[in-house]
Amino acid sequence: MSFLNELIPRYLEMVAIYFFAINSFYIVLFALALVSIRRRSNIKPLLGQGNSYGFSPPVSIIVPAYNEEKSIVDSVHSLLRLKYGQIEVVVINDGSKDNTLEVMKKACLLLPDEVVRMSHLSKNNVRGVYRSQIHPNLILIDKANSGKADSLNIGIDYCSHDLVCAVDSDSVLDDDALLSISMPFIENPSTIASGGTIQLANGSTFKNSRVVDNQMPGRWLERVQIVEYIRSFFCGRVGLDMMSATLVISGAFGIFRKEAVIAVQGYKTNSLGEDMDLVVRMHRKYREMKKKYSIVFLPDPVCWTEAPSDIKTLEKQRRRWQVGLLQCLYYNRDMMLNPRYGVIGMFAFPYNFIVDILGPFIEFSAYVFIALGLILGYVHYQHIMTLVVASLLYGMLISVGAVVIGELYYHRYTRVRDIALLVFSTVLENFGYRQMNSFWRIRALVDHLKGNHSWGDMKRKGFAKK
Repeated sequence: MSFLNELIPRYLEMVAIYFFAINSFYIVLFALALVSIRRRSNIKPLLGQGNSYGFSPPVSIIVPAYNEEKSIVDSVHSLLRLKYGQIEVVVINDGSKDNTLEVMKKACLLLPDEVVRMSHLSKNNVRGVYRSQIHPNLILIDKANSGKADSLNIGIDYCSHDLVCAVDSDSVLDDDALLSISMPFIENPSTIASGGTIQLANGSTFKNSRVVDNQMPGRWLERVQIVEYIRSFFCGRVGLDMMSATLVISGAFGIFRKEAVIAVQGYKTNSLGEDMDLVVRMHRKYREMKKKYSIVFLPDPVCWTEAPSDIKTLEKQRRRWQVGLLQCLYYNRDMMLNPRYGVIGMFAFPYNFIVDILGPFIEFSAYVFIALGLILGYVHYQHIMTLVVASLLYGMLISVGAVVIGELYYHRYTRVRDIALLVFSTVLENFGYRQMNSFWRIRALVDHLKGNHSWGDMKRKGFAKK
């Protein structure tokens, strides 16, 4: 027992140092994010000028669709109405078992057409290619089911433009989102990828695939996810971008230079985190070629998507994300702390490993050691309370700061009640939600070691419409 008397206080001291160091770094990311967002806010009004559309580079938008008969037509029409210059919309019907193909044929007057396949990232054949008679820039590719990654590869094979944008079929873009996310390719010719902010549509009302009323949802599970997304995008990803350490461009909304995707053989079909995996392999390829490149994340382009509204679906999503991260770090483990890969190998990889892989284990072990220490009398109650309160306040400071940034510069929520709920949710997420996420991440590691990479279907309610 004397061994525990020494071990428990010393371990808890190390845990306190860990959380202090991580949260202190989050403060640094917050400061960097603030600088970036203020800089972007100064040029944001220029993107709304009508004459800026003429300077936008042509983009092919790829929309993988599987059993999306209820939403696919609205999603496609929302893309065709984007404020942008020259776009091409490529819908991939991934062997849907419902009437996705039939409703698209009827609504968009699709007829068989001869379309040149520009590359062969995918080895699978297609069952048919169709072009709309009312929207000549809309084509649909019908194929047997082979998953999202392969659907994206086939979409890239048929794209006619040099820039390709991957969008989820159940997502909605702000009118100027595509224009904003494409600007880095004009500002810097060495840009090979650009990502934008994902916002949760839970609680919001849509009309003609546009947000007309943005409110906080009624359920706490959805509210804390909104806070989580705001902190992740407006603090974490923007701050990491300032350090040229972007490892993830969300699969729901990202734009890539086609030649760069082809150079790394496209999306991996055996990865659960195909979006992160693609970006990491692009970093690797261009570093090894010693070729100048840029991968950026922008805080202002917004893509609206739906967050899970029940715990079971949320668990599936988070375990999938964690397994995808584990796969990516493992497959590219030789990049870890390798100077050849610059800031990606020396900082981004260790950061993700320490925070996202080790973090859940450190947190759960701390709960166990705190309980043992209190029961056995090896730690003082006052010391534990000081540690817990300090950790909560430090974390809440970062979350509230991210919420303030989001509201000051982007005004997503205009009602005082909604802003108050946002702030309150920064407190609420620490009691139950955070612990669930840590537990799911630990289970994801077990799944990964067992080779269990199944995901299952995501349950969605759909956007509220007016």
